[in-house]
Amino acid sequence: MPHRDPTIPSDQDAALISAASRALEQHYTTGESLHLLLDNAAGDVAKLELPPAVAQLLLQLLKELGNGRAVSIVSTKTEITEQQAADLLNVSQSYLLGMIENGDLPAHRGGDQLRLQLADVIAYRTVNRVRRLEALREMTEIDQELGLR
Repeated sequence: MPHRDPTIPSDQDAALISAASRALEQHYTTGESLHLLLDNAAGDVAKLELPPAVAQLLLQLLKELGNGRAVSIVSTKTEITEQQAADLLNVSQSYLLGMIENGDLPAHRGGDQLRLQLADVIAYRTVNRVRRLEALREMTEIDQELGLR
């Protein structure tokens, strides 16, 4: 998918999108496929079934646009710069370079910059988040065992 500038809805579009978002929320059950009927000006009707993951993305997209926020869709195959990766991970660029040197994150040179796969950075962030939550849970248990909480 080629890179595109964010879509910024007009006030009028945002109002229509917000109404669509509310309607979808009322009729959609999380975790289930979404069934849609589409029609056009010629009266042609098409039935569509969206899997749960796509339905959730559609709902999220409509909510953001309905609130007047700009939205971009980026493929996880997208390569990002080291600064973009550092921003996503909320670390400094020099810390990120250390992560790359230690083999925690794969990267390659793209011209004069290091490039990383967005999917790799997101996967690292997810795993790291799980590890941090597990460590926090263990520390809480220790605090409770010692009577500190």
